[in-house]
Amino acid sequence: MTVKEFLIKSDVCRDQEELRKQIEELPKPEFIGNKRTPSDLNDITMGQLIMLQSMGDSKDVALIPCKTILGMKEKEILKSKAEVVLGFSMWVITEVEHISKLFASTSIELTPIQKKAGYGDLRFGAFGIIHRYAQMMGISNHDDVEDVPWIRIYKCFDMEKKIALCKIKESKIIEHESELKAKR
Repeated sequence: MTVKEFLIKSDVCRDQEELRKQIEELPKPEFIGNKRTPSDLNDITMGQLIMLQSMGDSKDVALIPCKTILGMKEKEILKSKAEVVLGFSMWVITEVEHISKLFASTSIELTPIQKKAGYGDLRFGAFGIIHRYAQMMGISNHDDVEDVPWIRIYKCFDMEKKIALCKIKESKIIEHESELKAKR
């Protein structure tokens, strides 16, 4: 069955849950047509990652990974074997979820005062990541950040978090030592 046939039939499928389970079990292919699939997503840009995070319906899931990562045209994807394309797409979804968790891990726990002030309610999504990196690197055009590999942005955020945690620890040590001196 081709991707085009799958998309037509999946719209009228009565058991969408069972269909989803079957698709999730498909293996990641080594090739789609003559295109080799990557072993990981470490070489994609932030812009490509954002495209992959924006997938909504089953047509997006079938088309966007092949377009974004493999550079395939829609006609070529629609003529490809559905189980191969969907196996790749499900692998991509899993990898994108993993990448999203990595970015989430770069956040620092808020203090009670920061929580009260409302910092915990701020959610800027992909644009927030782009804006934060642009500010860190002195980039005035946010579009330029979309061309940066996502892994470089993540590594910068991870280093920033580690430095911030050291500064917090340092200030607590200084505060503790000041308290000890004041007692003497």
